[in-house]
Amino acid sequence: MNQAIIESEYLNVDNTLIQNIAAYSLQDASYWSFKGRSKRNHCHGLIQYPAMMVPEMQGELIDAIQSVDSNITTVFDPFVGSGTTMGESMMRGLDFVGHDINPLAILACEVKSGPLYVNKLNEKIDRLLSAIEQFNSSEVAVSFKGIDKWFLKEVQLELSTIYLEIKAEPSKWARKIFWLALSNTVRSTCNSRSSTYKLHIKSEEQIGKIGSAKDIFKKNLLKSFENIRAQKEILTKNGYLKRSKSISKVTIKNVDAKLRNKSKQKFDLLISSPPYGDNSTTVTYGQFSYLPLQWIDLSDINEKIDPSILSSEESPDDLQINHQIRVEAHLVA
Repeated sequence: MNQAIIESEYLNVDNTLIQNIAAYSLQDASYWSFKGRSKRNHCHGLIQYPAMMVPEMQGELIDAIQSVDSNITTVFDPFVGSGTTMGESMMRGLDFVGHDINPLAILACEVKSGPLYVNKLNEKIDRLLSAIEQFNSSEVAVSFKGIDKWFLKEVQLELSTIYLEIKAEPSKWARKIFWLALSNTVRSTCNSRSSTYKLHIKSEEQIGKIGSAKDIFKKNLLKSFENIRAQKEILTKNGYLKRSKSISKVTIKNVDAKLRNKSKQKFDLLISSPPYGDNSTTVTYGQFSYLPLQWIDLSDINEKIDPSILSSEESPDDLQINHQIRVEAHLVA
């Protein structure tokens, strides 16, 4: 088949896809806004992350593309974030490769990709929560610049209790689930306002209403369990689960896009929402992740991560620390 014929076939596929997608808008001008139709269930509910894609939109886009090209088997997202596209790819039995510079994003994706050992997880959660209930740390387990600004002393001690008990869990796959639940807990119990992803101190009245880290962690972890169980049920129903693992081959890498080496690996479909904007307008992934990552054993995410990435200070215009994580450190001190 000569090159002209190949290009013509691809052009026909593209035109058909454009027409199919446009047809939705002709029926409903606001169709792609997904207003009132967006839900964050199963794996999509495991973390609240900045600028998350709409799961239903990504799913329908994948379906639309597959309807005109049945050869789609591997999806690539070079800025994977919390893994919305990954989750929708797995729901369709597609292989997936995702890259991101942010270790918290990598953690979220690794938890979402499984394994989904629901029964064993239930047992481990019971043991963990029982241990946390019975133990009260007398010392703060972590140390970083600004800890007293961002956390009340009693919150530091409760988070330390949770941190130490998670580290005592022997199974890495379970620890990752626990770390992710702890990251949500840190966001809820820190002194930074939850109304913005940037690090802005709460009012004294708001700080006084911060609840028990232990209670909030328990609530978050049990919610995570329900989301993981729902994910397993959907994958099982769709025939995309084998021995509690997704049949999708999922590869997640913690890499800096600017330093990424050229690869011979080929992908059928690229779906992404890359970072954009300048320092004053871009989404603050680093500030969102800074405090949670202080309470997570980074080696469980990436053994090559240098912990010093979370203590370095850069200028406000530099959104990357040691090419590992975006942190605007001038607001952290």
